[in-house]
Amino acid sequence: MLDAVRLSAGEQTPDLSSLFVYGSVARGEDHLGSDLDIGLVARREVLAGIVEKVRENLRQSSRSLGFTPSVVGLDLDDVSRLDRDGDPWWNSMLEDAIVLQGARPEDLAARVRERADG
Repeated sequence: MLDAVRLSAGEQTPDLSSLFVYGSVARGEDHLGSDLDIGLVARREVLAGIVEKVRENLRQSSRSLGFTPSVVGLDLDDVSRLDRDGDPWWNSMLEDAIVLQGARPEDLAARVRERADG
């Protein structure tokens, strides 16, 4: 499953800042019927296209491997805001996140903060 997710971004990889799984699968607490929570971070102008591409690319794999992908896309402004506000979903996701491509989400938030301060 993780390989399928890793490959799902296809040629979008240069525009993708982070691709990760989180939630019950990442914690090892999943059960039959659990969704596979997938997060990705990309620039706002390409985010919707990448989310759709990942969903599309996972359709066949999810059928054959028997999982239901739940894809959440964030842009860098989202990452910054969620981190700054100490959002409960964000904090919980960070505890679980297994990064498959790119940077850890909290590292992206730190980079955005550094740019804003610098």
